[in-house]
Amino acid sequence: MKPPSVVEFLDRLAEKGLVEYEKREILRLTEKGKEIASRIYSRHIALKEFLIKVLKVSEDVAEEDACYMEHGVNEITLNNMLLFLKYLEECPEAGRYTIEGFEHYYKHRECMTKQVKRPKTRYT
Repeated sequence: MKPPSVVEFLDRLAEKGLVEYEKREILRLTEKGKEIASRIYSRHIALKEFLIKVLKVSEDVAEEDACYMEHGVNEITLNNMLLFLKYLEECPEAGRYTIEGFEHYYKHRECMTKQVKRPKTRYT
């Protein structure tokens, strides 16, 4: 950013009540600014975790993608992603099978069930 555009940007943030600053002085986030920054950071962490744990993206790629996505992903989508992560934690056996199945499909482009013979149950 060119210096004039930085000043203009800071003026806009100040007008919205997100920062307090005087030219050539320390910049401080207001409480409102801290709340918004905290929300954005939480979104970033959640997206990064989803990309790494579920989609098996490398940490570097997940960091870059989370930075891009955190500002635009719909709240409903983010909440469903968080719910899926919670499912993986609270239902480890089902979650493990889901993740292992996806990892297998990612590597081989075929369903893991073609490779694994399930034990017979009284229902099959």
